[in-house]
Amino acid sequence: MKVFSRFFPLTALALCGCVTQAPNASIAIQDNEALLAPDVACAMPPPTGSNVSAAQTIVAHFRGQTYSFEAQIQETPDEFDLVALDNLGRRAMSVKWRGGHMDYTRADWLPAAVRPADMLGDIAIVFWPTGTIRPALAACGAALIETSNGRVVKVRDRDVIDVTYEHGDGWNRAAHLRNLAFGFSVDVQSAEIAQ
Repeated sequence: MKVFSRFFPLTALALCGCVTQAPNASIAIQDNEALLAPDVACAMPPPTGSNVSAAQTIVAHFRGQTYSFEAQIQETPDEFDLVALDNLGRRAMSVKWRGGHMDYTRADWLPAAVRPADMLGDIAIVFWPTGTIRPALAACGAALIETSNGRVVKVRDRDVIDVTYEHGDGWNRAAHLRNLAFGFSVDVQSAEIAQ
């Protein structure tokens, strides 16, 4: 997720696969690629193929600022939907992923540096099964390492993302993501909602 400098700001246009220079990137990237570090972009895999309904409380820290959001996630084998509200109840963004195509909307008051693909990249790195996310990261030269209480994403032997988990499993736990390359951190409390 990128509330954090990249996590929540989305652009107003639907993704079209165009190549752009993202504000935090030192390389040109596709709109559907997650920016893990200034010089590392990865295409994220589609939804995991499971049925998930989850609620999340997200608190992000970046450059001395704190941002908080409430998010609702709905995932089926073919679709992924996310809606995020700020602490005033305003809709910050919505993301729909269908058939390999991502559509999104974002509030005008969000910073421009955060992209939807980056947010989905963070969600995938934190919550998707290792077997789903590891091949996508390997395709862009990154490695996913599992630790005793989390995950680390490495690029050229340097840690770029560090995730630690609290007690729980899958979507039912708290997670802490630190993006070492961009200097932000995100605390997520996540819980599945009975369907």
